[in-house]
Amino acid sequence: MTMTGGRRSYPISFDYNIMHSNGYIKFTGESVGSYRGRKVAWLEYQTNITGEAHTFVDTAVALCQGKNSSELEQLTMEDIEIALLNKGAFSSFRASSALHRIFGFVGQLQQLVNPVKQSQSAAAYTFSEYEQNRGLGFDHTAHGPFSALALDEKFVVVNGVVDTYIRASLQADGGDLECIHIAEDLIVIRYLGKCGQCGQSLTSTMESITNILRDELNDNNLNVLADS
Repeated sequence: MTMTGGRRSYPISFDYNIMHSNGYIKFTGESVGSYRGRKVAWLEYQTNITGEAHTFVDTAVALCQGKNSSELEQLTMEDIEIALLNKGAFSSFRASSALHRIFGFVGQLQQLVNPVKQSQSAAAYTFSEYEQNRGLGFDHTAHGPFSALALDEKFVVVNGVVDTYIRASLQADGGDLECIHIAEDLIVIRYLGKCGQCGQSLTSTMESITNILRDELNDNNLNVLADS
């Protein structure tokens, strides 16, 4: 953290790997403001994607500028569609599953702009740390077992897994989920959008989500339930 013109500033830096592709976006930037009132001061990126997808990213990043966490949460694919059509970038907007997966970076940016307040325990595990180590599983050697973390730390880690491996696939089909409760060896999620209307959410999708969380959190005793 630094002070810029009397304001607190916090660096933003994260890599976003686009699921089911070799695409990536590397973000750098800065947020400013109080702990609970930060907003994006500036955001830049580098990417290997091209064509309309690159134009989509450029427009999405532009719309993120100056927004706080609540405004980022409210940003939708439709907002990007309107911005693209207004500047004539696309002859028609194609809200493909690939673009939905790219759009997932906004959720990660929101987490960094307004992170969950961490306790002062030695096992504190921040979202940025998870980003740096994603794909390697939860480092229980460094941070202790997942079950021993403070509740706010557990939410940070679980949301990191969801954002990295799960959310984009659900959003591509018009759905989503949120983690609403964690206790002992239990994680309770709530399906959103079309996921709440799909029978597969109770069977194969739930099985996949459970397996991902167990693998990433290195805890085979975890149970995942959907709030009905």
